[in-house]
Amino acid sequence: MVRVRTAVFSRYVREPLIMAVAYLLYYLVRSHAAEQTVDAFTNAGQLIRLERDLGIFRELSMQAATLPYEGLTHLFNVIYFYGHFPLIIVVGAWLFWKNPPLYSLIRNAFLASGAIALVVFVLFPVAPPRLIGAGFIDTLQYTIALTYDNSPGVNEFAAVPSMHVGWNLLLALGLFLSVRNPIVRGAALLLPPAMILSTVVTGNHYLVDAPLGIIVALFGLVIALAARSYWPQIERRLPSWLREVDKPPAEAEPA
Repeated sequence: MVRVRTAVFSRYVREPLIMAVAYLLYYLVRSHAAEQTVDAFTNAGQLIRLERDLGIFRELSMQAATLPYEGLTHLFNVIYFYGHFPLIIVVGAWLFWKNPPLYSLIRNAFLASGAIALVVFVLFPVAPPRLIGAGFIDTLQYTIALTYDNSPGVNEFAAVPSMHVGWNLLLALGLFLSVRNPIVRGAALLLPPAMILSTVVTGNHYLVDAPLGIIVALFGLVIALAARSYWPQIERRLPSWLREVDKPPAEAEPA
C-alpha cells in the first residue's frame, strides 16, 4: 500500500498533473481571448502607431528581406515552431531527469511568467502582424506541417508579450546551467536571438514583443528564486502529494 501511495504521489505523476492544470488555465484564457477580436485588432493598430512614433517599425522590411531566400524562410519557420512547445518538452524532460532542482526552478519560472502573461493577454489582446494584413505574410504556411492555426490551446491574440522569446530564454538558461559541453552551451546562447528574429520574420510578433517577453520571463524567474528561498516553510503546509520529497536518481548529475 505504501508503494502504491508513493508511486501515485511521486514526481512522475505530480509534474504532468501540474502541467495539465496550467495548460487547462491557458486554454480557458485562450477561449476568452477568442471573443476579443475587435480589441485585439484595435490594440495592434495602437502598437504599430507607437512603434512608428519611436522609429522602430521595421517588421515589414525585415520579413521582406528574408522572403526571397526560401531556405532562410524555412529555417526561421522551424526555429519559431520547434523552438517553442517541442523544445519545452525536450528540455523539460532533460532537466526533470538530470537536474531536478534546476528543473523545479525553471518550471516555477515558467508558471509564474505564464500567469503574468495570461493577465496581459486578457487585458491587452493584440493581433499578430500576420493577421492584420498590411503586407505581412504568414510564412509558416510555406513549410510543411508547421502551423498553429486551429491548434487547441493556442491564443491567436497573444502577441504581447512574446512568450516564444521569454520562455526560450528560460530554456536557454536551463540548458546552459545543466551541461558543460561548450558546443551545447554555445547553442543555448544562440537560442534567444534566433527566436527573436524568427518571431518577426515569420509575421507572428512585433519588435517590442521580444523585450516585453524577456522582462516577463525574468520577473517569473525572480519569483521562482524567491519562492525557492521560502519553499521549506511553504512545503511543510502542503499536502504530501505536492511536496518535492522525491530523491533524484543516482545518475542525476549535471552533464
